[in-house]
Amino acid sequence: MTMIHPYKIFFGALAITIGVAYWADGFMAAVDRQGGSSGSERRDEPREDPPAAPSAEVFDEIHIPRGPDGHYWVKGDIKGVKVSFVVDTGASHLALTYEDAEQIGLYPAHLEYSISVSTANGPTRMAHVTLPSVSLGDVEVTDVSATVAQQGQLPVSLLGMSFLNQLNSFEFQGEELVLRR
Repeated sequence: MTMIHPYKIFFGALAITIGVAYWADGFMAAVDRQGGSSGSERRDEPREDPPAAPSAEVFDEIHIPRGPDGHYWVKGDIKGVKVSFVVDTGASHLALTYEDAEQIGLYPAHLEYSISVSTANGPTRMAHVTLPSVSLGDVEVTDVSATVAQQGQLPVSLLGMSFLNQLNSFEFQGEELVLRR
């Protein structure tokens, strides 16, 4: 009985593999020249290009770290004035303190406090305003429905849902709140 050397088996198999690959490459080139079909299907309609991959959406976003008190504090900009907010998903509107409203030029002494609200500190009355723009870093929201508290009724301005609902998303990630517009 004659033994076939393992190298002859290896190189023989390699030659067959290369031959099949060469044939397959030529076959696929011929298929491409005939309109992308192997001939088994009819191609009366023009070939459609595959749908474009969806583009990655680019958002402006801000990451707000949780403060030592467990709240998310952020500095915003209204009419060029810096305002400190605590993010409050339980607040229906962005709510300004009387003092912050004064600083941004809303003249709170002349506002009509006709909206009755219940707060964690009890019932109070607020005035409705519309802010042309509120920015938190690169995240800007326009035409924000807001309220102004009567003097001494709100210790800090609240970044409520009338702002948050205009974002593409907001989510809690670990120790941060991420806002995207």
